[in-house]
Amino acid sequence: FPVTIRAQIDYDGYSGKSVFSDVIIRFMGLNNCAAIGKGSISNQFWASKMWNKRLIVSDDNKNPKLNQTEAVHCVLGGGYADVEYKGERSFSWKMSSKLLVNSNVDLDVNGSMLHERSRVIILKPKMPKELIDKLSAKDENGNVILDQNGNVKLLGDPKFADRLLETIDTFLKTAVVYYKKLCPNRADIILPDS
Repeated sequence: FPVTIRAQIDYDGYSGKSVFSDVIIRFMGLNNCAAIGKGSISNQFWASKMWNKRLIVSDDNKNPKLNQTEAVHCVLGGGYADVEYKGERSFSWKMSSKLLVNSNVDLDVNGSMLHERSRVIILKPKMPKELIDKLSAKDENGNVILDQNGNVKLLGDPKFADRLLETIDTFLKTAVVYYKKLCPNRADIILPDS
């Protein structure tokens, strides 16, 4: 991806965010990826987890200011970080990774700041009614089953990730083409409803 953060925002869940992350990680290989959690970027060893990785994944982000943290700025901006492993001598590393964020909260992107708006693509997956109807669990009479919160209970598709992995190369090339069409200038923001 030509930008450094690709954020998938979904308030209700069950839109395939984690499946997509899993497929991207499987496609790139575990040795090229690192997963970060809330505590991963707030301790002294944060850079060692991300060292030499091409993709950093935050699979359940709850921090709307994640993209504004010092660690993320360093990773995405090509800054130098002190990589420290416990009991070993530290070393400096020039970071250059991409970040994939799955979140149920919006990332706070300041559109007037070039370094913020040029690093983030925010996607908000939408489930069309026809797809929800197709994937909804039904009782023996064909009635849609609701969960405890009154939302439609959806059936999972255990083979979806494998099918997506088979076509991921074509999918990613198509995504780059669409990005270039939507954002001819690298500092443009892709709005979720565009």
